[in-house]
Amino acid sequence: PGGPGAPTPPRPAPEVPPRAPPRAAPVRTTPVPVVLQKLVLKPGARGEVVAGQTVTYKARADILNGAVDKNINDKCDWSVDDPSVASVDNQLPKKGDVTGLRLGASTTVRVECFGLRASAPVHVIGNLVGLRIDPPQVVEQALQSQRLRVLATHQGGAERDVSESVLWSSTAPNVATVSNEGDPEVAGRVQLRAPGEALIVVTTSTGRFATCPVRVVPAPGPP
Repeated sequence: PGGPGAPTPPRPAPEVPPRAPPRAAPVRTTPVPVVLQKLVLKPGARGEVVAGQTVTYKARADILNGAVDKNINDKCDWSVDDPSVASVDNQLPKKGDVTGLRLGASTTVRVECFGLRASAPVHVIGNLVGLRIDPPQVVEQALQSQRLRVLATHQGGAERDVSESVLWSSTAPNVATVSNEGDPEVAGRVQLRAPGEALIVVTTSTGRFATCPVRVVPAPGPP
């Protein structure tokens, strides 16, 4: 073996790498068209904006086979009837931002989305000149609750309820606590926990504040 005339051994066949399994064809889905059942325009700050400042209006919609009361500001076209009174941003990411321009004047903000239209008024008011809590003081028994409101007075005499847009706090939470929720039906509700005294404080985004003294008296005992 291996001498002259010996046959040459056969060469091993090259290894063939296994074939990759065929890729599945991408599944094409047909986008479901957005169908609005209802479109509502909710004004920020109850439709009042300080001259030179901005509030956000919200386009809310009920979508067929989808979300209920969904914010769709980014999908709508925005306009105002009189751009000399107020302007509205129609560009992302600030669609729906309304800026007051002419003090004491009013106009209408309009929105159009997927064939539906909605509108809401806007009134331009003056700068904040005063802030007060109503009622100005609370004297109540323990384990009761009391709803407070914050009223802002603006240049020109306009007064508005800003209870949901201020920061609420209590100096003595063991005596009285206060809700700080943005819901106007909840903000400012004081829970009177135990006899003692506390101070309810509200503060605006610009640092203006107002206070309301609270005195909690013992609840009457059993007869």
